[in-house]
Amino acid sequence: MKHTSLLEKLGLAVLIFGWLVYGSIYLGDRLVQAEEEGVEALRIVSAEADDADEEEDTEMAAVDFGALLASADVAKGEKTFKKCASCHTITDGGKDKVGPALWGIVGRAKGSTGFSFSGAITDLGGAWTPDDLNMFLENPKGYAPGTKMSFKGVGDPAKRAALIAYLMLQGG
Repeated sequence: MKHTSLLEKLGLAVLIFGWLVYGSIYLGDRLVQAEEEGVEALRIVSAEADDADEEEDTEMAAVDFGALLASADVAKGEKTFKKCASCHTITDGGKDKVGPALWGIVGRAKGSTGFSFSGAITDLGGAWTPDDLNMFLENPKGYAPGTKMSFKGVGDPAKRAALIAYLMLQGG
């Protein structure tokens, strides 16, 4: 009868431990895929969280759009607009595509061009201000429920500000 040595037992223990670590990491990655699936991850807060942490979180959540717009990089806005260019034109006299031409959008009455807008846009009333564009571009269907625009929105406030700064220079 063969006896296993201490070294063999230790090697087997290390191998089993490695498999357990790798398996739990693999399983954890498969169970929690918040970023890959576009689902917001849950934030776990301990019961001992003090008011200072909550105030700091609230301040970070409230983004000063005016300050972002004032310091926006127009070149980055132009780059961001390239994603919009598949549906919109931005040149003076540009023709409508799937979406309306955006030349002079800032300050223009909502739903006022010859484009066939949905009632969700024409019923908004007023002119497109940078703040209105910010809210619309963040979540088009949330700002104008029933809009034909299928784009999900620009989540990053700095990218939205840069895009709007670029639009402001295009016939505004």
